[in-house]
Amino acid sequence: MIRYKTSIESSSPRIRSFSSVIRGESLIRFSSRDLHWASIDIESHVVPPREVPEGKTDHLLLFQWQGNFVARGQRLNTNGRFVPYARRPTTLGLVSPGTLPPVRATTQHDALLCAIDKGFFSKVSDEMEHERIAWSTAPDVSIAGDDPNFYDESLSRILQLLRDEAKSGGPSGPFYTEHLTYALAARLFTLMNQSISRQNPNSAGELNSRILNGIIERIEANPLEQFDLPALAAESGYSYTRFIHVFRAQTGLSPYRYIIQRRLSRAKRLMRNRSLTLLEIALESGFASHAHFTHAFRQHVGCAPSQFRAGL
Repeated sequence: MIRYKTSIESSSPRIRSFSSVIRGESLIRFSSRDLHWASIDIESHVVPPREVPEGKTDHLLLFQWQGNFVARGQRLNTNGRFVPYARRPTTLGLVSPGTLPPVRATTQHDALLCAIDKGFFSKVSDEMEHERIAWSTAPDVSIAGDDPNFYDESLSRILQLLRDEAKSGGPSGPFYTEHLTYALAARLFTLMNQSISRQNPNSAGELNSRILNGIIERIEANPLEQFDLPALAAESGYSYTRFIHVFRAQTGLSPYRYIIQRRLSRAKRLMRNRSLTLLEIALESGFASHAHFTHAFRQHVGCAPSQFRAGL
């Protein structure tokens, strides 16, 4: 007999996010919780048939359905009605940060759960946009919509490598995991953008300009604020991924890059005050440390803060 139990608490916010997704008892087959991975976590759960109430997640969640049987149940769609679903083994599902609708699982569900840190994902997407990496090479899959359930061989392969690393206790070390995490985020970003662009070719003009202008004005007025991108997306009325796509289409920058550039502009102005140290300028501009400030300055301005200040 399978013994199900409620997932225990963890110091990792991504692991806690799994609990908010499972929302009840499950069997955990393996987990990365003790490996202390920097930007990603993985757990394998077996969930019994039951009612799953509404929940919430702060992370980007990727599912892969496991086992030998189709998982069946009912989900609440955007019209507020329960409709049947079927999850075939090896297919994938994606959940953006935000509210999770209630579900009625009528069969056992065997799933591999992958939680990606939203800040890390934003940085990867920002770098890909900056390097102008083409998205047209992605296969014709749809991962945006009312019931995203898809399959991508490359994404599945990376997930399996991360799964094997977690199951074996992380013998390859953090460097190996970080590279796999970056590859997973980059592939996911490619698929998400291709899917959104194909389904919504005019999405750049969809976001209410008054709402978007209000969000931009808040960033301009206080770039030091620690903005929560999922909260801004919810404020706009769009999903997390759609918000990033539309924001970039209308401003030319991702929300993350837009905020960083506003902070760097403030730092440049403060540099004219010779009584302030670079550390003080970093903290006054919203950066967590001198190292973070220096890294962002080099990446976006092209030189170290000290070099820029010397040239003033």
